[in-house]
Amino acid sequence: VTVKEATAMIDAASKAGKVLTVFHNRRHDGDFKALRDAVRSGIIGQVFHVEMFMGNHARPGDWWLSDKEISGGAFFDWGAHCLDWLLHIIPEKLDYVTGHFHKLVWDHVTNEDEVEALIRFQNGAVADIQMSSIAASGKPRWRVLGTEGAIVDAGGQFTLHTFKNGIPVQGVIKYADSDWHAYYKDLGDHLLRGADLMVKPEQARRVIGIIECAEKSSESGKAMKVPYED
Repeated sequence: VTVKEATAMIDAASKAGKVLTVFHNRRHDGDFKALRDAVRSGIIGQVFHVEMFMGNHARPGDWWLSDKEISGGAFFDWGAHCLDWLLHIIPEKLDYVTGHFHKLVWDHVTNEDEVEALIRFQNGAVADIQMSSIAASGKPRWRVLGTEGAIVDAGGQFTLHTFKNGIPVQGVIKYADSDWHAYYKDLGDHLLRGADLMVKPEQARRVIGIIECAEKSSESGKAMKVPYED
């Protein structure tokens, strides 16, 4: 759950000649697949701002995912998947992370009640990722702004905002089908047939780096430079 630990694992796997990967199976979720493909098509131009939210106002479960010493904190639950998604929507090098962590309500667990990371990429794009168990009012999971349009999650589908000859046009992008078994197929293809490893440990380390920087930033009140990005 730290960049230091991730690097040690990467080095150990390389030295031993073994495959190291991470269970980012959520890359095969239908909403993410539809959004990724739409962004890659160029229909909204260059993405410069992304907002992501997951949460509610509800008592967290009293289990290992709520134990910071074991799980690493609130960002390491769904937040890890959200950040992995983000790095495919904005495939640019990371610059700085500013974090805001709150522990205000749920004292029966040790994880934070809310975590937020404001992420700046080296090309100037910005992302705001918020995970909360004290949000009495929610917002769409995705809001993606591009130079030629926007995509907003509407539950089961996305609303597409774009332009035709300068005239605003609104459309719908349906979620794709989820295919969680594809994670195992991809790994099998790598192990048995030499295909490219889909979830590389260095990619997972970038996610960990964001989370680690967000927590350090929240403690210090200063933006933190993300390691391994130069």
